[in-house]
Amino acid sequence: MALGPDVDLGLEGGRLLWMTAGAGSGARWACPARCGPWGGSRSVWTRGWSGFGGGLCQDRAMAGMSVVLDVIKTAAAVAVPVVVVVVGHRLSMRLKLWEASQWRNQELIKARLQYYGQLAPMINDVMCYLTFVGRWKELTPPEVVKIKRDMDRMFFSVAPLFSQQAFDAYGDFVRACFVEYRGWAQDAQIRSGFVRRRQARPDSWDSEWEQLFTFNEDQDIRWEGLAQIREQYDRLLAALAEDIALSEPRSRYATVEVVVNAR
Repeated sequence: MALGPDVDLGLEGGRLLWMTAGAGSGARWACPARCGPWGGSRSVWTRGWSGFGGGLCQDRAMAGMSVVLDVIKTAAAVAVPVVVVVVGHRLSMRLKLWEASQWRNQELIKARLQYYGQLAPMINDVMCYLTFVGRWKELTPPEVVKIKRDMDRMFFSVAPLFSQQAFDAYGDFVRACFVEYRGWAQDAQIRSGFVRRRQARPDSWDSEWEQLFTFNEDQDIRWEGLAQIREQYDRLLAALAEDIALSEPRSRYATVEVVVNAR
């Protein structure tokens, strides 16, 4: 096939051949690799009519790049909604976990508040009796020991709801007020004296109550002991207040005047 006055084009063995008149009789140059519809190679033409050969391979290269770009665009178009779905799912799961955590915290605070409302009056009664403030004269020693038992029963039943700090503070307060584990079937003793309590109830005092106290008749109630009870009471209420998260815990809840009741 003639391409012009000086160039003829033909096929031989699946190769594209051409011949120029100026190359002499029988002179031929061929594309060194199979190209176009006769082969799969995209090798660049090395000799011959560069305008024809170079244009053909360049078109095929551009077509290949166009396919690659189309694939990239398609992948990007598909990837964006997939990424949005994955990120949205993860955010939704985190939000649900956060909401569940918030709900549990609120329910825990409600439960703590409920039991605090029942524990606080008993804790206060014990502190008042040991430091001679409030309604201490209205309470008898057996009633105080019973309050201690009721207080223990309630607190230790719900102890998992409270923090370790509150648990430790409760134990320290009880030990400051009572002597426990005295022996088989023995009640706890009140860590104080009975003389001033007997004086406050001259007509209704029972001498058998005296064995519920740790002090003998001639032992004085010192201010250091009252101060320790007050400090343990303050520490316990501060720990409980922190657990129920109602307000910033204070460092003091009992009056500093309790020490003046030392004998």
